[in-house]
Amino acid sequence: SLPSIISRMTVRVTGRSVRVVEHDGVTIDELVGNVATKNDELSVAMVNVTVAPASEPWLTLHYDEWMSVVTGFIEIHEEDESGERTITRVNKSETVFISKGSRF
Repeated sequence: SLPSIISRMTVRVTGRSVRVVEHDGVTIDELVGNVATKNDELSVAMVNVTVAPASEPWLTLHYDEWMSVVTGFIEIHEEDESGERTITRVNKSETVFISKGSRF
């Protein structure tokens, strides 16, 4: 029943925002993850870009990632196993899923 479910719920603050990147007009504040909450099962971060265009080095994900765009847009440059590159544009209010193993 609902009252028994509510009585078992636990609400707690698990961490706080930690700035993990500040470079050339790009800041990344981790909200949930290895640094902010000492838990690497999930990562949530807020990225702010004040100088456009901005870019990050190529990386290969070892986890699934979702990105939501709050304002403006981002372009994700992806490279497949053969070296072929594609560009995906993600606009304001859209969310993109990037699967584990992707190089972008």
